[in-house]
Amino acid sequence: MNDPVIIISVFRSGSNLVKDLVCKLPGFGTWPAENINFIWRHGNAYRDNDEFDASDANEAVVKYIRNKFIQLSVDLGGKTIIEKTESNTLRISFVDKIFPKAKYIFVMRDGRDAIASML
Repeated sequence: MNDPVIIISVFRSGSNLVKDLVCKLPGFGTWPAENINFIWRHGNAYRDNDEFDASDANEAVVKYIRNKFIQLSVDLGGKTIIEKTESNTLRISFVDKIFPKAKYIFVMRDGRDAIASML
């Protein structure tokens, strides 16, 4: 499996557009669901928030999440996985511990535009 590409963004920032554009390139694929927070929360599901740090990525959590990414890559014919769960903005050190060689795309949008988009 190639190291994944993780999109870090807040809601309504254009991350779906970025993900969709990258996934049109040969060799890239993504999850069938828009958000895989349930995978990222494995081993931490009891938490009342999504703010994790590197210490929350114990060996079992790292293994589980990596295996999910590997399986998707295999299912997609060896493609590099593009991932964009918005809650990852609260846990970059956690994600980085799981995938220390991941590439990141940071999507930034003026908050006033994001609010207008939500409304």
